[in-house]
Amino acid sequence: MSNFENVFVDLDGVIWLEGRPLEENVEALRSLLKKGLNVIVVTNNSTRSRRTYSFLLRKIGLDIDPVEVVTSSYSAAVYIREIEQNGVPVLPIGEAGLVEELSLQGHVILTMSEWKHAQYVAVGLDRKVSYEQVSAGIRAIRNNAKLVATNRDELLPTIEGPKLGAGGIVKMIEASSGVKAWVTTGKPSYILRDILLDLTGSLERSVFVGDKLATDARQAEIMGIPAVIVGKERYNIEPGSYTRDLFFANNLLELI
Repeated sequence: MSNFENVFVDLDGVIWLEGRPLEENVEALRSLLKKGLNVIVVTNNSTRSRRTYSFLLRKIGLDIDPVEVVTSSYSAAVYIREIEQNGVPVLPIGEAGLVEELSLQGHVILTMSEWKHAQYVAVGLDRKVSYEQVSAGIRAIRNNAKLVATNRDELLPTIEGPKLGAGGIVKMIEASSGVKAWVTTGKPSYILRDILLDLTGSLERSVFVGDKLATDARQAEIMGIPAVIVGKERYNIEPGSYTRDLFFANNLLELI
């Protein structure tokens, strides 16, 4: 790992699980930071902002600035602003992290009753999503608002086992509105690749670390860089299904 310059690392399932640090991986990342490597956290979890994630990461000894955290809600907010060249009215279906990142990019945050004004409906994980909230999103989309999915992860890993992810909410809205998401901004996507390239200036000597083949390894493939998958996903790979270098480890300490 020390041979790389940029280490893009997933959050849930790699750095922590429901906020509980995965100590061997955290220790390895501390070591890489001390050696001067750029550690950039890349997560599909849209529930918290980059500012909040930075604060929580520092609490477990990982000195990572907010600009070194890229969430799927941040990528959605940036993408909409770049397309529109300005802030626009957005109806968010998601938690505080999505709302904060949309606000920081100058977008107008709409409430459920203001759905008629929405140019976009941005959907992330919302663990308290309501019938009325989803219905407002459906009405806005049928009124020509564009549906933006922060990510399509159908499951969220937890200590108790998998729970509903943002992708499940997106599918429900797609099915009821009859409209497919206009774009997905999280892993895996070219939108995210461009954001990470702008952040680092170059993807040479970079590696992507995650715990899922379908998101993390695919994102590495899109970026043209190697991937390291920690955990048990090695048992799910199909021979010849990846064109880039793909490595497996029980934890990151094995690779230090």
